[in-house]
Amino acid sequence: SFNRILSQEDTRLLSARWIEENIPSGSKILMSGTYGLPQLFKSRESLLAEVREKQQREVEANGDGEEARNRHESKFRLENYPPLPNYELYAYQRASGIFWILTDLEEVRNKDIEYVVVEEYFLRGYSTIPPDLLNFLKQKGTLLKSFYPYDGSEIQTEPVFDQMDAFYVPYSNFGGIKRPGPVIRIYELRE
Repeated sequence: SFNRILSQEDTRLLSARWIEENIPSGSKILMSGTYGLPQLFKSRESLLAEVREKQQREVEANGDGEEARNRHESKFRLENYPPLPNYELYAYQRASGIFWILTDLEEVRNKDIEYVVVEEYFLRGYSTIPPDLLNFLKQKGTLLKSFYPYDGSEIQTEPVFDQMDAFYVPYSNFGGIKRPGPVIRIYELRE
């Protein structure tokens, strides 16, 4: 069962492909989660903001922000970088410099976020949806698409995972699991 699951396409790949085919390039997307999120290309604006943020942290840490700028400079010289589609990505309540981080729902409203991607799974330390965001999505979100790692059957026994590792394949109790990855849901926000 373990090898069979590993041989299937991950929900993160399936959802990234769906987003690229169905959500216009340049859209503002809020991502909530950690390792279970689909990998998308950031817009040039998102990348420049990330470089500015990293430069600021480097200046605060050691007085020099050149390393962050140099790391991306060659990419910015490329005419077609980042490739299309790419997105203005934001993170919700995440301790990372990977995206612009929004920490409350008022910021989400003020940024005119158009879509929200959330992930959840049995790996509770990595894949849970903040309760306030879940309530916000119930009020303001329209579910566009969901990607599930299990088939339509009821999962009788909770799969066994290493809760210290963000490895999205169970080690035992495989019943119903058919592919790697968390449950991923994509919402469109209503006005």
